[in-house]
This record gives sequence, C-alpha cells and structure tokens, in this order.
Amino acid sequence: MHGNGSILVTGAKDGSICVWRKDKYDCESTFLLGKKDGDCIIEELCGVKQISALFHTEGSLLVGTKGCELVQITLNNSYKPTEKKLLLSGHCDNELWGLACHPTEPEVCSVGDDKTLRFWDLRTLKQVEVVALDAMARAVCYYPQPDKPLVAVGFGGRVGTSNAKGKLDGMVRVYYVDHKEKTKKVAEVKDPKRWMSDVRFSPDGKKIVMQL
Repeated sequence: MHGNGSILVTGAKDGSICVWRKDKYDCESTFLLGKKDGDCIIEELCGVKQISALFHTEGSLLVGTKGCELVQITLNNSYKPTEKKLLLSGHCDNELWGLACHPTEPEVCSVGDDKTLRFWDLRTLKQVEVVALDAMARAVCYYPQPDKPLVAVGFGGRVGTSNAKGKLDGMVRVYYVDHKEKTKKVAEVKDPKRWMSDVRFSPDGKKIVMQL
C-alpha cells in the first residue's frame, strides 16, 4: 500500500487496486490491473496477479506485480484509470528453460517455470505478447506457416528436489501465433507421464517430434 495527504492506495493478490479517501474512510475507486479471464485495464498483463508494490504521486500510479511487471497508470480526478503503460515485463519465478528463434522473422519466444509463453521483438528488444499457460513448460519451437506461424510448447518440470508430478507433464500444445488478435491454442496431446525436454516440427509441419 501507499498513501499521501489525501488518499491511500492498496493492492491485492487477485490483481485489484483500491483507492481510498482518507477523509471518508471509503473506497473511492476499484479496478483490476491484470486477470486471467475477463476484463483488465492493460491487455499485456492478462494472466498476471498479485500486486506487490505501489507508489502514487500527482495523479500517477506506479504498480509492481509479483510477475516482475512495472506499470504506470494515470488517474483522473475521480481516481479512475485513464491511461496506462507497461514499463517493464519479463519472465519470473525460478528458471527459463525453452527458447526458440523464428526462422524468418526477427522474433523469439520463451517458456519456463512462471507458466507463461512470451514473445519478443528483436528489433525493438521488447515483449510483444504474453500467453498464460496452465503449468510449467520446458520446450518451445516455431513452424513458419505463410499466414500464421505455429508454436509448439512442451510441458512439465518441477522446482527443487520435489518429486511431485505436474498436472500437464508430458503434454504438447500447439498455438496459432497472432499478436494482433491474440495467440490461440489449436491442439494438444498428452501421452507420457514425464515432462518434455524438447519439441520439434517436421519440415512439412504435419508432425511433431517430442523428447522426454
């Protein structure tokens, strides 16, 4: 939380932010920064939860999340969000395992323990899209179709010395990559019970080879 002479701003685990008037002891405004399903005020943060840090000054609110994002939000006189800007974003939570380069475009994608698939523009050196996954992932690869490229993600993994199996260990999921309309899942298959260490498309894109 953070406060100044007239207001107090608080953030919660579900990604909600509340602006309180000190003279009224009442919540003046409430909004969601990021959410896996439904509306959120900044599209790039859908899937991110838990507000970790807040700082408010002169109508501008800086927000830090558990997912290592830093967001700047402009509030109007009613403390409603009017403008928002993602200042910083990246992988968080333990290790990054999978990295793939697009065969023909200046783009890479990555996966890891934070349960996200992220795309990066090598020209601007900025993140262009985040796709929330349901579990840790260990491998990723591209197939460059003429209209929309495909990306395959191999799931699995665990942290530390735990022997517990993840709910998606052994699954491979295929996505259509579309940064304008959102990248979407198109297929998935789960056979082995151990996590995937590598995935590759065949040259014609009709088959996927998986390595445990």
